[in-house]
Amino acid sequence: MAVAISMDNRRCASAADPAAFKAWIAQNGVSTAKVDMAKECGPGVRGMVAAADVAVSQRQRQRQRRQPHALPPAERAQPALAVSSLTAGLAAQAGETLLDVPFALMMTLNTAQQGPLKKVIEEKQISPTMIMALHLLNEKLNPSSFYKDWISLLPEAFETPLFWGEEDLAGLQGSTILSVVQRRKETMQADYTALFDVLFAEYPELFKPEEYTFEAFRWALSTVWSRSFVFNIESQLVPVIVPFADMFEHANVESSFSLEDQEKVFRISLGKPLKAGERAYISLGAKPNSQLLMNYGFVLQDNL
Repeated sequence: MAVAISMDNRRCASAADPAAFKAWIAQNGVSTAKVDMAKECGPGVRGMVAAADVAVSQRQRQRQRRQPHALPPAERAQPALAVSSLTAGLAAQAGETLLDVPFALMMTLNTAQQGPLKKVIEEKQISPTMIMALHLLNEKLNPSSFYKDWISLLPEAFETPLFWGEEDLAGLQGSTILSVVQRRKETMQADYTALFDVLFAEYPELFKPEEYTFEAFRWALSTVWSRSFVFNIESQLVPVIVPFADMFEHANVESSFSLEDQEKVFRISLGKPLKAGERAYISLGAKPNSQLLMNYGFVLQDNL
């Protein structure tokens, strides 16, 4: 089986407390009875292990989860966020529930609109990914943010090519990925200029140039790209950030993730059994190594 080679865990936040984060998720209804952070997890580090044996029956492995799932009630109240399908993962099998994270812990377009960004989102046409990046930056700058214990564990920089120096990029000479990196850098700079020229001018009380720098914008976008679960909503890809679930590493395994409206949880299910202490991976969908490198900072052996 292909294994994940994680790379975005080498540059860490400086003032983080994993114990405070685990207390926060426990207080908000997350159980670590089946899966927990790997021992080496700390500031900037991701990786999950089975906390107990996880059995998957033959019936569970064969049962398919094909029905669409609804967004949380607050999200469904917005007609623009009607859902066409909200399941993902290799084979989209239901399997054994590995982790449930309550809706209340998630960062979504709705939680962005419930905060200081409400006026901006209503008045400007901003893509879902950009909204989530602004949402994340706004929360990072807020010392009393509800998400502060999770944000403190995020890496300060990523091992994606966007953060590489010239010497590292030289290793990509002759590959198509180098031109992709250059285009993404140019596009990111152009997007930053186009967006923040407007935000600085029209919303100076919300956006200060010394806080919303290009480097901060690059960090926020990279976090959204590498840490979010993407759903297809009315033919538009919408990222949703799920603290704790974002600690999983990707591999080509049988798994699925979904939004369970009746139970009001984000659910990760597994299609294969795990032994206690075994590394737990999930699939974020079939992705070539070029995309994995650009968005996540790692590649898989025996992958496309």
